[in-house]
Amino acid sequence: MDLATHYAAMWARALPQLQANALRLDAPLDDPQDARRGLTLIARPDAALQAAVQELLAELRALEPEQYYYPLTDLHVTVLTPLSAVAGFRLEHVDAAAYSRVIATALARVPAFSIDFRGLTLSAEAVLLQGFPQGTALSELRATLRAALMASGLPQTVDQRYVLQTAHTTVMRFRRPLREPGAFRQALERWRAQPFGAVPVYTLELVYNDWCHRRASVQPLAEFSLPGPQILRNR
Repeated sequence: MDLATHYAAMWARALPQLQANALRLDAPLDDPQDARRGLTLIARPDAALQAAVQELLAELRALEPEQYYYPLTDLHVTVLTPLSAVAGFRLEHVDAAAYSRVIATALARVPAFSIDFRGLTLSAEAVLLQGFPQGTALSELRATLRAALMASGLPQTVDQRYVLQTAHTTVMRFRRPLREPGAFRQALERWRAQPFGAVPVYTLELVYNDWCHRRASVQPLAEFSLPGPQILRNR
């Protein structure tokens, strides 16, 4: 299934839940003791994309202020999740440097790539910008990383929640019932095909993160250049 079809299918599945105001609310988002933590390899959007998203977030927030809106500094694309965020996981449980070494080796011949963000889609949990990677570099990168992590013997949960195919950026999560589902749907439909711009990806980051990748909770572990294998920073 191509990405456009995949995103359209997501929208079609979630729209009836939105209309019925029967979305999957993320209650732990309001819990200051939320202990969900994981290891994630991410790409960060540039300032141009952040600026392009501001108007969307302002419009949605005006309609539904009680939902969770990602700060622009927290926006990211998940490239792969070596360890999914779960309650109780702590960084000292694993050898973070070992993950950095495996990833650096796997990225040795991976070229830089770009992601074109066009329109948005919907899930029962969130609103997402649709990302379309240019070329095959991202899919090949993911396949190489999956194989490397599985062969490494390191603890990993790759693809246990779902097989990551998209290059989306989550911009909002549902944490309360909607005030006006109809008006919210109309707003989403106005942005459904809006172009947000292409983002070049020259570096990737391995981070220790909470569920929403809040800057205050994210701990950068390593940064990798594309093509690798140089580790720009290892913390």
